[in-house]
Amino acid sequence: MHLLEPKGPDSFLAWGFFNAIFEEKEYAESYVMEEIGSRMLQERPLLRREFEEKVQSDSTFARDPAARLHWLYLRSRWADSQMNVYPVGRLVTTMVLKTEPFR
Repeated sequence: MHLLEPKGPDSFLAWGFFNAIFEEKEYAESYVMEEIGSRMLQERPLLRREFEEKVQSDSTFARDPAARLHWLYLRSRWADSQMNVYPVGRLVTTMVLKTEPFR
């Protein structure tokens, strides 16, 4: 059980057995995201406002075109929703199964 607990000092996660969950495997080419990102900003005013606030508050982000496109990609429908999801489940409740006696 301790091997599967992600915060455990000797867990499989601590030893690097699940490193693949932290690797981004999906992405969009910049020439594709430029067009899609522009369309996203036009069609989604709240996203546009959030984007503009990020540009104003983060000078590093504002100067990095790749970071801006990646930010838009992460908010697109093509972003990998399973990235950083720990691949082991935990039961948090117990359930008693009513069973029939063996005949």
